[in-house]
Amino acid sequence: MRFFLVLIVLLLFAPNAVSQNYVKENNEISDLIYKNQYTEAQTYIYRLMNTQKPDKYEQVLLKLFLSDIQRLLAHPKKAAEYSKEALQISFRDGTRGLRSRGYIFHKIANLFYERKVYDSAYFYARKSMLFAEKYNRKEIVTDNKMINLPIIGYYYLVNNNPKLAKETFLQSIKLFTENGSECETSLQYNKLSDVAISTNNLNEAENYGLKALKIAADCRISSYEISAVNKLIEIYKLQNNAAKLYQYFKQKEMLMSAIKFDEQRKNLLALEVKYQSQIREKENKLLKIQNVAQANRSRVFIVIIILSAMILIGFMLIAFYLQRKNRLIRKQKNELEKLNTLNQKIFSIISHDFKSPLTNLQQTIELTENEVLDFESFPMLAYGIKQQINQTTLILENLLSWAQSEMNDAARANVLCQPKLVAAETILQLEMFLNRKNLTVEIDIPNNLLIKIPSEILKIVYRNIISNAIKYSYENGQIEIGYEQAESYFFVKDNGAGISEKNLQRLFTNKVQSAQGTSAETGYGIGLHITYEMIRKFGGEIWAENNPEKGAIIKFTIPLQK
Repeated sequence: MRFFLVLIVLLLFAPNAVSQNYVKENNEISDLIYKNQYTEAQTYIYRLMNTQKPDKYEQVLLKLFLSDIQRLLAHPKKAAEYSKEALQISFRDGTRGLRSRGYIFHKIANLFYERKVYDSAYFYARKSMLFAEKYNRKEIVTDNKMINLPIIGYYYLVNNNPKLAKETFLQSIKLFTENGSECETSLQYNKLSDVAISTNNLNEAENYGLKALKIAADCRISSYEISAVNKLIEIYKLQNNAAKLYQYFKQKEMLMSAIKFDEQRKNLLALEVKYQSQIREKENKLLKIQNVAQANRSRVFIVIIILSAMILIGFMLIAFYLQRKNRLIRKQKNELEKLNTLNQKIFSIISHDFKSPLTNLQQTIELTENEVLDFESFPMLAYGIKQQINQTTLILENLLSWAQSEMNDAARANVLCQPKLVAAETILQLEMFLNRKNLTVEIDIPNNLLIKIPSEILKIVYRNIISNAIKYSYENGQIEIGYEQAESYFFVKDNGAGISEKNLQRLFTNKVQSAQGTSAETGYGIGLHITYEMIRKFGGEIWAENNPEKGAIIKFTIPLQK
């Protein structure tokens, strides 16, 4: 995805087209989108549009970025609206609009492709290439072909023309290779596998799949590796090759585990380095303050001896001075104790709650290596371990966000966010869990509402509360996310199993024991406690009530922008 985001800037911002500042700012927007920071990217774009007064050519790119964000947030209609707005602007931009229209038509083609409307996707992809050729610059024509040929090739595939599909994908591979983007050919070889499968040539499909996997592994692009492994699993299912199926199922599990554990390890290491650095900084400051205080005591003693006539006045001034210094020392000491307490909380949770899934994973690997575990039993154990790892990952993300919020008070003091956007992103992250129970979600929060809390902290708050609602909801139920303007509180309402009176009193403490969900889901019981700590950190309150109709309601307040 990062390759295509960068290609936007290369296609639209040719030499002498715009200022270097806009190229830099658009690269920053691309980085935010690549890191899945969609709220921050949108805020950045709106600021540029309102303060920088971009010209028509630059407005086109900003509209296309907004289209990409909406597409990634699974809002295809809104994405199409932004693309059409960009197209209308390009018609008013003379010669420069001709070049931008070539890429706008590609964006529209891609939106149709993702919606599986392949006829329209093919039409706009062809139109995009035609406009690029009109501009008559070799590099623009080549770049345009690289992004449109995969769409055209897939159109041929679904329309039962494997010969043209194969020729198109091979041409796409050639262009990617010649232009130094060989890593992108992994996806094209995967599509060639689809072509071979359509002609029942499973050996050729296997060869293409293996080539796709090798390129992805050499380039170290995990998402491409998983895509290639999934394709090989599909092929070996068709071949009824149980040994190969087992091999690649195992490889897929290893890839997924490696990705998750690598991210956890990096985040934990970064947190530990930051924590140690802050500890040393606090200790140095405390030592300096203590040395100054000691020097002052010695100076006071000498002054008292020499100026005996001023003992009373001198004593009062020095006492006041030392009192202020001691307050500062106590403040530094309290902060140091706070960091130590945070460290103890984190590692006590890690040592208690992370041991089980790691032990299960180790035992399963040992059973597999010793050939004690048979092929039929492996998926059942793997699914259970995967559920535990997913739960562990959620807990670790909670801990990391909680710890960062504890250690970054000043930097987050005046940060604002839009709760409706954050709620929508959170629902997108939890879509898989909602679909398992066929749950529907309604969001009723004003668009222009701004509150004083970082968006990443509010995401953790919403994710923990909504995950709890999903856990205790019955199949085909409904979850409501809203804002009560009259009393100024946010709420998440479900119609599930509800909360016992005993648990209502201690729901947000670290002493509650998590119960099984309506589908026997498990948890560690600390998510709502961390949510309580985060909301209080930013001046809010949180409480729970049983829904008089059915289920439960969790309500919370966060200070609004004045």
